[in-house]
Amino acid sequence: MGNPMMIDKNPNNVKEWSPEHVKKHLEEHMTSSKYDNNDIKKIWDQDVDSYIFLYLTKEKLTNTNGPFKIKLGYASHIMKLVEELKEKQG
Repeated sequence: MGNPMMIDKNPNNVKEWSPEHVKKHLEEHMTSSKYDNNDIKKIWDQDVDSYIFLYLTKEKLTNTNGPFKIKLGYASHIMKLVEELKEKQG
């Protein structure tokens, strides 16, 4: 895991997203959601790419024994983004 690359635009095909793309997507939607930079860092630290991001669940995000340990309300906002991306992918 290196420094995040500067990315102008995420690929239209979510399945091509790298961890940098996932991070950028979360950052772009942060102002309208309740999660924060700490939650994005937890996802970034696990190298979550599109494949992992699309298969996240609220349970995985909130599990106190798991790598994320994100608060339920914040995880719900992240899951809304995941569901929206799944719908776009068909």
